[in-house]
Amino acid sequence: MVELSTKKEMENLLVNLGLKDIINSNEIEAILVKKMADSNILIENKVGKGNQTHIAFTAKERAIFPTVSTLSYIENEIDKKFYDIKLKIRLYKENLKILEEKSNIKLFDFENQYIETFAMCYVRKDNDDIQIQLSKINSDDENFINFRRLIYKDDYIIFIKLKYKLEFICWGLNKDCGIIENNDNILYIEKTSNKVTNLKNEDIIFSNERESVNIEYQKIVFGAPGTGKSHDLNIQIKEIFKGKEAIKRVTFYDGYTYGQFVGAYKPMMYPNKQIGYSFVPGPLLEQIANAYKFLESDFILVIEEINRAKVDRVFGDIFQLLDRNKEGESEYPISLSKEQNEYFLEVLGEEKYNDTIKKKAGLYFPRNLYIWATMNNADQGVYPMDTAFKRRWDFEYKSLNEKENEINKDYKINIDGIDYNWNIYRNIINEVLENEGINEDRLISPFFIKNKDFDKLTNYILYNPYVNKFLMYLYEDILKYNPHLKEKIFIEKNFYRTLDKLKNNEDIYTNYFKQLLEEKIIILNTEEV
Repeated sequence: MVELSTKKEMENLLVNLGLKDIINSNEIEAILVKKMADSNILIENKVGKGNQTHIAFTAKERAIFPTVSTLSYIENEIDKKFYDIKLKIRLYKENLKILEEKSNIKLFDFENQYIETFAMCYVRKDNDDIQIQLSKINSDDENFINFRRLIYKDDYIIFIKLKYKLEFICWGLNKDCGIIENNDNILYIEKTSNKVTNLKNEDIIFSNERESVNIEYQKIVFGAPGTGKSHDLNIQIKEIFKGKEAIKRVTFYDGYTYGQFVGAYKPMMYPNKQIGYSFVPGPLLEQIANAYKFLESDFILVIEEINRAKVDRVFGDIFQLLDRNKEGESEYPISLSKEQNEYFLEVLGEEKYNDTIKKKAGLYFPRNLYIWATMNNADQGVYPMDTAFKRRWDFEYKSLNEKENEINKDYKINIDGIDYNWNIYRNIINEVLENEGINEDRLISPFFIKNKDFDKLTNYILYNPYVNKFLMYLYEDILKYNPHLKEKIFIEKNFYRTLDKLKNNEDIYTNYFKQLLEEKIIILNTEEV
């Protein structure tokens, strides 16, 4: 480490690095030129097999980074570890262009001289030493992660801390740039500057957000088809879980097995073209492994249509892990099979394996792993869940008309030659069905027909969503075993005869149903007046 002691030396360094015109030396509090060890590189760029994804700073390097150190008012020792500082970082177009050309990767496209991004900075104990760690792949801004994708082993990153601010400039240098003599790290700290002004609450982040915002560890979202279960769940997931690496999805179906979900031996073709068997982990074990590897980040497994499979068989002994303690970890770890043990030891490495599975004496859900699911009770081919299984989940109900006001008022359905507002039309259908005792989870939701499909709803053209989705659902699902109700709505008892009438532009609805439509429209028009 080369330490610069005077401002003049720092200014000469700026000249040598080609940064004199980027920043005024009077705005600088500290500079660190750091050579990137393989451990500090993103996994995709590593030469070795390490799992570390943050940039580690030790010894005197730590001095340029702000930390949260006054935590005596926090009683819970576990929570003290989870305070992060959100550092603002400037990335300059000139530098990114050079790095992109070197890497032959195009990641950035902006017009200004620089872009503002951010990364998480936090303190961790590494054996007997205290480290400052920068960057969390699931919490940092995507632009900073992309900057790191352009940095390789033995390249340099220049960290320039701006005076009195939680703000840095980051500048990447190729290892063969010839600017850094003797490949040394370089450090400059202005001795008279040791404070930060205009600090905001949002700059200090409690990274263990799951407790402060009450995020459910295991949640099932349910409701009628088309109520926006998957859509709303995806919005929540994107807000909470940062980066595509944090999210894994699976869809259950009839016949889905424990081996597919958790892991099983499967036939493999080896290089010598011999057939053998090898243990292949399922999505659950893969996501558990990710959560063990990166305990500072949150991970989620999303299960679509959870009740289309027999969940007691799919979860098997994993069922026991659904019981969580107040820290969010499984209350009762379970034993691993020999092949599961070997899998975790291989992907985690001995140190992580010892800190997780060996320490807990078995497989467990860590506090940073979440499992969310969707289900439709009304669909055909679904299986019931027993009470013991459901008791270990939180349930979120999507009511039928929750998003009714989001429907485009211009969406129309043509009924026997007359255009009717879609929302009025489906409410009339639902009213008739409800009066006959049809449950809410089988009724027609606002987005049963998707917004993009309304462009296809031209007058009685076959193979559009109105015919293929809506009419077929009424005939083949709701009204199949209710001929009395079918006679109230449709002239024909047979779906295919109704299609023939559509082809010939003939009426398909009864006078009773059309009268209901007209009465409803009159009432609505009167209310508007």
